[in-house]
Amino acid sequence: MEKKPSFMIIPSLLTPKSKGFLKLSSTNPHDQPLLYGNFLTDKRDKDVDTLLAAVRVVQSLARTEAFWKFNASFNTNVVPGCKQHSYDSDQYWKCALRALSLTFHHQVGTVKMGPKEDWGAVVDNKLRVYGVGRLRVADSSVIPFAIGAHTNAPAIMIGEKAADAIKDTWKEYL
Repeated sequence: MEKKPSFMIIPSLLTPKSKGFLKLSSTNPHDQPLLYGNFLTDKRDKDVDTLLAAVRVVQSLARTEAFWKFNASFNTNVVPGCKQHSYDSDQYWKCALRALSLTFHHQVGTVKMGPKEDWGAVVDNKLRVYGVGRLRVADSSVIPFAIGAHTNAPAIMIGEKAADAIKDTWKEYL
């Protein structure tokens, strides 16, 4: 890239349809679990289609007078692995999106909260882990599905909920 003033607009997929999973790497509780994001793998390609629509919105913004005033232009370097597609075609962008997409590391649902009958639920509404005594999980991993916002505020609220639940459990000893 040339050394000149520049900026980026990065579309973000806030409510993906694709679902990943978490797997224990061993029986040792100190070993890190394996997290499989499975990004952009939903069967109907809705996630890629949503990001493609976002690319087209960004392109339309770049054609506005406000952007013209700054001589805004796109980086037209072809993404390696996508050269077989005509630049700017839907096929090109779908290939590029798969090659360039990354996570913002705000995963949710890896320790899903839900009723005991839900096969995917790990914790109850008091954040207690099913089948494990005296263990609770109090972070954004208990959020059962992706939310269309940053996870910081919900994580703080979950922490408050956990504090209330713990105080309620042990109130006779306090």
